[in-house]
Amino acid sequence: MLDLDSKMYVAYGMSLKSEKEAFDKAMEIVKDANIKINGMRLDKYCSLPSYVDKFEKAKVYVMPRKNATLRGSWKWKDTMKEFVCDTLSYIEQYFLRNNSESGFL
Repeated sequence: MLDLDSKMYVAYGMSLKSEKEAFDKAMEIVKDANIKINGMRLDKYCSLPSYVDKFEKAKVYVMPRKNATLRGSWKWKDTMKEFVCDTLSYIEQYFLRNNSESGFL
């Protein structure tokens, strides 16, 4: 996880088993360090209501899967509504996640 303002990594998770395990490890670091998250951009493996709900107060950006539904929390529904109603600016925000991936070159 990257702080977009400072371009500094604040948490990192790795797993040879699954993306979920890596995500969970990074989230443990965030929790243990009391890091406040204002916004999160999640990749396609985390484009599910259960992941969006983990960030109660933060703004979450996901790229909806092909089979995405509106079943889920209000936070999930609001996220999908924003994607549909303001797709271009939503996608601009979502693709700020490339800053994190470019650090692993």
